[in-house]
Amino acid sequence: WQNWGNAASGKRAEEIHRQDRSEETLIGLKKMGVNMVLSSFHKGFGIENEKGNMDEAREWGKLLHKHGMKLGVLVSTLLIYEDLYHEFPEAKDWHRINFDGTPDTYRDDGYRYRAFLNHPAYIDYMKRVSELAVKAGADAIFFDTISQPPENHHPMETRMFRDWLKQKYPDDRDWFFRTGLHYRDYIKVPYYADQNVPTFDQAIAQKYIDF
Repeated sequence: WQNWGNAASGKRAEEIHRQDRSEETLIGLKKMGVNMVLSSFHKGFGIENEKGNMDEAREWGKLLHKHGMKLGVLVSTLLIYEDLYHEFPEAKDWHRINFDGTPDTYRDDGYRYRAFLNHPAYIDYMKRVSELAVKAGADAIFFDTISQPPENHHPMETRMFRDWLKQKYPDDRDWFFRTGLHYRDYIKVPYYADQNVPTFDQAIAQKYIDF
């Protein structure tokens, strides 16, 4: 309700949210044939910062299980840095980096950074979140916003890319034959200038937005 209700429902936002989470609503959904409900669980603010959201999902899950239904939880992979950095200062190193050195944001949302999914510390963090979801009674976890652009210029990603090339082309002759290069230590993740060309679905969506 924080995301949608304040704008769409005004002062009644929290009231409507509580109605959505009521047993009466749940029974109505079950009569319609619904057997699993997806709940928010982790939006990217941190762990302690989202304790209220996680506790609410746990209680909602108990009610669902009481009526023989399943609890699915949504775990966002994005980083909401304003709160996340306070709880996890090390998270400042977890986001992807664009070619120009700026953080890779989710679409035009400057307050939401795309996570560097292969960063070991970030993986450990997400394991903690997932473990909390399981302990909260989740029957399924939906990892949201995991699609990413093709390139990431994080320094760790550059090292990983070089290591991958060394494993793929261990023989110097094979390396030269494939690339025409003698050396590997200065290789960077390629930059594709046309990566921001809208995909087909984005173009169609923009057409309707403009209309």
